[in-house]
Amino acid sequence: MIRNRTKKENKTCWIQKEDALYHYKNGRIHKDNGPAVIFPDKEVWYHYGKIHRDNDLPAVIYKDGSKEWYCKGKRHRLGGNPARIKIIKGGIIKEWWLEDEIHLQECSEKFLKGELIHYINHFLNGTKVSGSYGYSTELKESFVKLIFLGSGHTDLNHYHSYGDIPSVVRKSWFRKRETKEWHCAGKLHREYGPAVIYSNGDKEWWIHGERHRLDGPAVEYANGNKIWFEYGRFVRRKIKCT
Repeated sequence: MIRNRTKKENKTCWIQKEDALYHYKNGRIHKDNGPAVIFPDKEVWYHYGKIHRDNDLPAVIYKDGSKEWYCKGKRHRLGGNPARIKIIKGGIIKEWWLEDEIHLQECSEKFLKGELIHYINHFLNGTKVSGSYGYSTELKESFVKLIFLGSGHTDLNHYHSYGDIPSVVRKSWFRKRETKEWHCAGKLHREYGPAVIYSNGDKEWWIHGERHRLDGPAVEYANGNKIWFEYGRFVRRKIKCT
């Protein structure tokens, strides 16, 4: 049931309703600069009755740091950026929305045991159609192992890269360098590019657990040395003369 507007709502003013403050302009929730609705736990931007904010800025900001992007009343964000970023205890959830429809959800949550649970869900017409999950374990103070499991995998011993994301990342906090590995069902594998990139610059190409490359050396050392492999078999070596 639509109630009649009060005289106060027909002009630009703030109105207190229960535990929230509403800013009206000409009978609609609206504010030119700043949030139009202020709750104890969040602030919301409106443009003439619809949740909206320009310039790729969040239209809803929570006190805990969570944010949501809206365009003309619909949860929406372009540019490949998440339209919802939710802060949870020990982690964060990101969601990609277009025209009020969710397409992708990604979550990372750290537990007290030092494990980081990571999952990615895909949606079609608002319905989940596939997903993947994984975990990371802090091996040492200076290294982190990151494991992604493909959709349908249940064996946590199988390293699996999802979306060309490296399945293992070892970070050196001292030198600020990373060693990255790509896997497919537990075997070193990458369709395009090296499957192993070491922190010193060395690179290795692998296909289904075998060193392999047809358009160049399968092993490239940072010092210039190179080794050719095809389907796991050694072909030749080139040593850079110094």
